[in-house]
Amino acid sequence: MTANKQTGKHKFNVVDAIIIVLILAIVAVGAFIFVRKGIGGSEETFDIEYVLEFRNVRDEFLGNFKVGAKVLDSSKKYQLGEIISVTSEPTTFTGTNTIEGKLVYHDYPEHSDISVTVKAKVTISDENRYMIDNGYRISVGSLVYVRMPDYIGAAYCTNFKITEGK
Repeated sequence: MTANKQTGKHKFNVVDAIIIVLILAIVAVGAFIFVRKGIGGSEETFDIEYVLEFRNVRDEFLGNFKVGAKVLDSSKKYQLGEIISVTSEPTTFTGTNTIEGKLVYHDYPEHSDISVTVKAKVTISDENRYMIDNGYRISVGSLVYVRMPDYIGAAYCTNFKITEGK
């Protein structure tokens, strides 16, 4: 009688197939990311000006909005640009006179609405989104949480224009 000898050959099984599929999936995802982002691709950079509107700010803070100040995103610290102009107007309160059924408008004492124009550089992503500082998406209507040297607050982007190319 002869004894069965182990030859050391490995048989292909289901576990091996799963490992190979996982490795191929990882390689495919990596290739997709490189192709989508571009390997050292040339992204066009544009200068933009956008307007941030701060509503209902107490008048004692009007002096804190200064031309030349750097604007940062207050949560992730993206560089959002530099202030190039500041304008303000008195805040108007809008309410309803329930007795007469009419809208009423009154100045809100000691409060102003402040418009800050910011200049920044953006790149345009594949989805036609404008990205500041390689990651912060800006568009009209965006709520922006900002930090400046003398003020922290929230504003809405109300206007946006490309001023020049690279």
